[in-house]
Amino acid sequence: MGFEHLIILVVEVASAVGVFYTLFNWLFKNAFRDAVVSLNDSVNTLSSNVANQTKMLEKSLEQIEDIEKDVQGHETRIQLLEHERKEK
Repeated sequence: MGFEHLIILVVEVASAVGVFYTLFNWLFKNAFRDAVVSLNDSVNTLSSNVANQTKMLEKSLEQIEDIEKDVQGHETRIQLLEHERKEK
């Protein structure tokens, strides 16, 4: 009789653990998947924003370089004009 009770107890505990594990896995698996999908969307959005800002910074850098070239050209003209005035 004692051995039968022990087997019944083991089966009941195993069943309870199985039910608990299945329920836990089902609940948190879906929650984890939802969290990962949300995180993935956020990372994709952030990557897109960083790419757009990088493009804007590159365009701004090109504009600054063009302005620097224009300024250098104007400075050269001013120096030439000043030199011509001094010669006269």
